[in-house]
Amino acid sequence: MKKLILSVMLLGGVVELKGAPVPLNRFAAETVVPAVTERFPGGKFTIGEKETVVFVGGTNFVRESRTGEFEGLMVRAFAKEKPVIRSMAVDADTVYVQAREVNFGTWRGQLETVGATILVVQFGQMEALDGVEKLPAFVAAYHQLLDEFSTRTVRMVLVSPRLFEKPSGVNVPDLTKKNGDVKAYAEAVRGIAKDRGLIFVDLVGAKEVVLAKEVVGGGRLRDGLVGMTSDGIHLTDRGLRVVAGQMAAGLGMASVGPAVEGLERAILTKNRLWAQCWRPSNWNFAYGDRATQPFGRPAGGQPELKGAFAAHRGLLAEADARIAALALGEKGIGEVKEPAGVVDQKVLTPEEELETFTVADGYEVSLVASEEQGVVKPVQISWDEKGRLVVACSPSYPHLEIGAKPHDFVLVCELKGGKAVKSWKFAEGMTMVNGVEPGDGGMYVCDYDELVYLRDVDGDGRADERRVVMSGFGIGDTHQLINSINHGDEGSLWLSQGLHVRSYVETPWGISRLDQSGLWRLRPRTLRLDGYFNGARSSHNCWGVVVDDEGNIFHKG
Repeated sequence: MKKLILSVMLLGGVVELKGAPVPLNRFAAETVVPAVTERFPGGKFTIGEKETVVFVGGTNFVRESRTGEFEGLMVRAFAKEKPVIRSMAVDADTVYVQAREVNFGTWRGQLETVGATILVVQFGQMEALDGVEKLPAFVAAYHQLLDEFSTRTVRMVLVSPRLFEKPSGVNVPDLTKKNGDVKAYAEAVRGIAKDRGLIFVDLVGAKEVVLAKEVVGGGRLRDGLVGMTSDGIHLTDRGLRVVAGQMAAGLGMASVGPAVEGLERAILTKNRLWAQCWRPSNWNFAYGDRATQPFGRPAGGQPELKGAFAAHRGLLAEADARIAALALGEKGIGEVKEPAGVVDQKVLTPEEELETFTVADGYEVSLVASEEQGVVKPVQISWDEKGRLVVACSPSYPHLEIGAKPHDFVLVCELKGGKAVKSWKFAEGMTMVNGVEPGDGGMYVCDYDELVYLRDVDGDGRADERRVVMSGFGIGDTHQLINSINHGDEGSLWLSQGLHVRSYVETPWGISRLDQSGLWRLRPRTLRLDGYFNGARSSHNCWGVVVDDEGNIFHKG
């Protein structure tokens, strides 16, 4: 008889997964999978039939889930076993802190619910910045975390940190001077694995191995960087590909089979659906302290947010089955049916809208651009060096339709006589775009939990290079995501975030955090990221920064 797991969430504050009560989980599986107490036979990495493999770690593991490089190798190497893979990696997670939104639940509850049987864990990269003096604390904290994991499964792989790289193009600290510390932390992880009978993968001494590359689908923008990292720490697309090969080789996955057309696209679709189910946007309206607010409750025949998130499960199961079939070489596998995410709505014409205006004496209203030029739900406007109007458009706001692909975009309008005469999408396929600012030959864009840099390389007016500048910004409320980006007089980039957003961001200077509403200042050339009003609630909804003639900085709350 199947044992159903009910969805129960408890109210509370910001939590770390360690040490909290164990709630039954919102993305409940139908059956309870027993805890795994047997290690890998002979210390050799294997995967049994339909086992669930969970990735745990920080930003580089997050980026792996968004490219699918290692996952693609794993599902091809173990195609007959049909593994189910879930990423529970979150930006800036360390052995000390794994911060989550309110009412998120414990590690034990999360792992039990997905039926995790194998964990692939990577910590030590950001921790190495603390120096060898903190190694005893690191080892103790890692053991404590693994103790919690072991209540679910003892079949674990510990992946070492990798050596820092000296990047080009940015004036960040030369982290290669800390590679001695990285080696010490890697050896500590090796010792932990040996003590606990776990498998260890060494990325410090690994050779550069690139296994067969999957066919890239879906028009994903590449990062355009040839180094392993963008800032000395965070892997580029090339770096992710190389490290995927190193990890596969370290686990004895010598034969992964040929590249499979469409497999990468299927993995990315599944990972997107999983992220929307496991740690969705607008969390606080569904499970947090705003669950009683109108937006979290049903309206217009739509399900409540919790019910909407539950609807992902069917799509997720379909996506898992599609990956397994593709990895086995089955032909004629159709795409997962996803809604377009764009709803045709009747909008007023500019003339009809103007008729509703009451204009004060001495003022007039002039139309520059409208839906006729493609302006849909504009969030922020800016101007580039050629005098063109740049618009961040978020048709998906306030929430993506269940299963829909991200479809927000940045629009560029050429003006003549104060009116738009030509317009085009500079970039699209983004999520909850809340800000855009031209600069450094391209555009900086607030794209959900990432600050990205987009550049037109071939001169066709559209971005064909994408680089993640920073990631790990909070997603608890789409009204309060990082937003309103603009340059200050001193050349910094200023951003805002709101009350229900808690951000933890890995940088070459360490982890920057900003709890609740406040401001960010980023120095693009040094990648120094500073938060202001941390936890002080400067206002509930911060939207924009301005500088007066005397250089004083103000923000809108």
